Amino acid sequence: MKRLLITLILTVILSTICSPLTAYANAPYYRVIKSGVKFYLSPNEKSALFELPISYYLKFLGEENGFYHIECYGESAKTPKLDGYVLKGSVVKTIDEPINPYLNLTVTTAKSTTIYQDENLTIPIRYVFSERTLGYYGKISDKGENTVYLINYAGEIGYILEDALNPFIVPLHQTPITESIPTTDNTTISKVTDATSESDLKSIVIIAVVLSSAIILGLIIIPERKNAVEQYAEDN
Repeated sequence: MKRLLITLILTVILSTICSPLTAYANAPYYRVIKSGVKFYLSPNEKSALFELPISYYLKFLGEENGFYHIECYGESAKTPKLDGYVLKGSVVKTIDEPINPYLNLTVTTAKSTTIYQDENLTIPIRYVFSERTLGYYGKISDKGENTVYLINYAGEIGYILEDALNPFIVPLHQTPITESIPTTDNTTISKVTDATSESDLKSIVIIAVVLSSAIILGLIIIPERKNAVEQYAEDN
C-alpha cells in the first residue's frame, strides 16, 4: 500500500511538471507580431507572395531549411486557406489557443480594373467591375514600387493595384500582442515571461521522465530484493 501511494504521488508530480512544458513545446500556432513578415510558396522561392497582416496567427505544420511550414486563413470562403513558408525568427511561437485566429477581411473595388497573376502586373487573369467584393490576403510592393494586394475573387487568387480599391484598414486581432518583438530575422524568440527555448523544455521533460522512472523502479525493486535476502537468511 505504501509503495502504491508513493508511486501515485510521483506520477502526479511528473504530470504537473511535464504538462505545461509539453503544451508549450507542442504549441500549434505562431504569431505575426511585426510588419513585413513575408509569406513564401516554398522555401526555395526568392520572391514572396505577400506580407502577412500583423497580429494574426499561423498554424504550424512543420520545419524545412530555415523556414516554418505554416497554414493561414481558411475561416472564410472569401479567403480560402493557404499553406506556405515563413522565415524562422520572423514569427513568434505562442501558447494561445486563439478563437478565430485568421484575418477575415473583404475589400471592394473602387473602379473597374484588372486582376493579375503576378505582383508585377504583367499577366492578366480577369477583368473586374467596380463595387465588387474581394477577399483580402495581404499586400506587397512590386518592382515598380507600386503597392499591390493579393486577393481572392470568384475562386481565383491574384493581384490588384492599391488605387483600384476603396480605402480600408486591416484591423488588429482581438487578442492583444504580449510576445517580445524580434530584433532581427535570426533572433530566437520567446514569450516575455518565458525565456526557456523549446529544446530546453524537451530536455527538461526527458530528464524528469527518466528520473521519475528510476525512482519508481527503485522503490519497487529494492524492497523486493531486500525481502528476498531476508527470506533466504531465514530459510538457512
